[in-house]
Amino acid sequence: MAASEITTSATRWPSEVFYFAVCLASAVVLTWPLARVFTTRLAGGAGDPHLTLWSMRWMHDALISLQNPFFTKRLYHPQGTTLVFHTFDVPSTLLVLPLWGLLPEVAIYNTAVLVAFALTAYGMFRLARELTVDVLCALLSGIIFAAVPYHFAHLQGHLHLMSMGWLPLYAAQLLRIISGQARRRNAVLAGVFLALASLASWYHLLFAAVITAPLLGYRVTHQRTACLSTRFLQQLLVLAGTWFILAGPLLVAMIVAKHREEIIGAHDALVFSADAYSFFSPSAIQTWCLAGARASRLWGQKVGEHATYMGFTVLSLALIGATKHRLGRVFLLIAFLGAALSLGPYLQSNGKVLGWKMPYWYLEHFVPALRFTGVPVRVGYVLYFGLIAAAATGLARLRKLVPEARLSASLVVVISALALYEYWPCPVATSECPTPSIMRAWANDPGDWAVLDVSDGWRQMWHATIHRKPILGGYLGRVPKRLEDWMLTQPVIRAIKLPDAQLRLSRVDPQIHFTWTFPRDDGTLVGDRFTAKWSGTLLAPTDGVYNFWLSTTVGTRLQVGTRRAAGSMGVYSYGGRLHDEAGALYLHAGAYPLFLTAMEVDGDAEIHLSWAPPGGERQIVPAQALRASDGRPGLDGEYLQHIPPLSGLGRTQGRAALRQLAIRYVITSDADNSCVERELGLTEIYRGEDVRVYEIPDLDA
Repeated sequence: MAASEITTSATRWPSEVFYFAVCLASAVVLTWPLARVFTTRLAGGAGDPHLTLWSMRWMHDALISLQNPFFTKRLYHPQGTTLVFHTFDVPSTLLVLPLWGLLPEVAIYNTAVLVAFALTAYGMFRLARELTVDVLCALLSGIIFAAVPYHFAHLQGHLHLMSMGWLPLYAAQLLRIISGQARRRNAVLAGVFLALASLASWYHLLFAAVITAPLLGYRVTHQRTACLSTRFLQQLLVLAGTWFILAGPLLVAMIVAKHREEIIGAHDALVFSADAYSFFSPSAIQTWCLAGARASRLWGQKVGEHATYMGFTVLSLALIGATKHRLGRVFLLIAFLGAALSLGPYLQSNGKVLGWKMPYWYLEHFVPALRFTGVPVRVGYVLYFGLIAAAATGLARLRKLVPEARLSASLVVVISALALYEYWPCPVATSECPTPSIMRAWANDPGDWAVLDVSDGWRQMWHATIHRKPILGGYLGRVPKRLEDWMLTQPVIRAIKLPDAQLRLSRVDPQIHFTWTFPRDDGTLVGDRFTAKWSGTLLAPTDGVYNFWLSTTVGTRLQVGTRRAAGSMGVYSYGGRLHDEAGALYLHAGAYPLFLTAMEVDGDAEIHLSWAPPGGERQIVPAQALRASDGRPGLDGEYLQHIPPLSGLGRTQGRAALRQLAIRYVITSDADNSCVERELGLTEIYRGEDVRVYEIPDLDA
């Protein structure tokens, strides 16, 4: 390795503080308008940010009270649950630990977000400076790294994946070890940074393995005589030992816990795999290409995760760096490995699964533990890591081509601005945190009691952050299966938690000619809200054009053979009014499969299926023209009736079951809950912020 490729000169702390301040300022600009709503709205969408904020609150309280932070009784009451699989982002959580009580909860989380962004830029700055010995190019590379689509995709809720700065800091120290210019402290620092990356997210340990292998391969290739030197091996041992001391115990605890019982919550790797098009076509994360955003809707079910657009400016810089810089080639190889692994087990192109086995398929079979994660697209981090590092060498190369200092500086600034333009994100989404005032009071109640919260998943975690009382269940990514199974065995808990139950009805309907009033008057359908599917055979008596009409107040769709004959499942544009949806098909005399779907929403409903055969008048399709599966005239009707769930325990036993679990309050969404209101007869004590709160009286009340 050339001495010019790695700088070993020490920098003074004042300079590093200045560089970090620049990175923090860039974080504020990139995440705007987050700074404007810093104390009132949470960065990202409703969901995972609220879970992460609960985690921060719990770890603070656990450490203050000298409890194990990786086990809690505040979730899945009364048993409690392990948190070793939970994505704490331990470094960020510890960083904001002193802020509790000084800032609002929302501001504490937003502080962690801004620091994560700044650290991402700073970490890549340090790595790029090791590679190029060019402060300006390194600083610009760090800012570009903070702006990559992957970063903003996970700003929606994955703080642990937003913490992208630890691995560049690890790699910068590893480069010194590989160069042979490192001291023992560099090995210790490399182990510390790798441990911090692992404790932020165990995905980063996988990323580190992909990054480290080519760098060690570079050492073997270019320094064969020194690759097995005692000093080099000792430094690697110090690195590994430092990592294990800091992060190893938690990893061991995860392995033991998973071996002990079944843990549920793993993702589907095929759904969370990158599409080949996503490398060259922007997603909805970027602002500049709407065409790419439209295409991204085809890329699996989680568009937000498909943030692997490389950017043509950055890719060009990386190729330039790879042609002139040996380490630039290594980092471009790292980018290629990240792209290949992010494609998941099977190649997908423009929304189609082609079925070709990709490297991740083989890696997953060689390392079965990867199936527990199941999000290959997140290896896109490695793609950007290698790409930006290689681009930094290309940027420095272009600057050297222009001898005049100001002109060369202007050149790299303009090129970096173009790269930022390609990556520039849509305005950062923020979410509100409605706080029922009653829950603030609960936090000050020293009593030992619990809450049954069946509001939205993110709301229950936000509420738990405020009131800090145990809740039944919780919103965790990985949880022991026995805890979910236990809740399903508790009739009153199941009845309150489930939004509705389902009743299936099957019958043969001679005709589709119904007018339903509310309450239902046909003697078989109870309550309200159901879907119906009719299937059978349509008998066309002669060749010709058949006209069909669906007179309906609900969403309907009629299919004859393989063609849609009439109808649309969109009902809301008609406001529940009776209207005709018509269509025509040319049919030869014979039998055709017929399928009709209807979705009833609320109140009164009608559906009438009519036709006009060739030369005939409009009429309700007669039973003689229809055949059910058993040969009878008519169609097979399959009804799925949604009915309010009840526990069957009654008021006294239902209340007693809740009290035996030490539950004092029930929180529901702002909608009727039949079990709570009708069966248990609980008194509503609070309504607001889209929730309702009910109190459970004492057993002798």
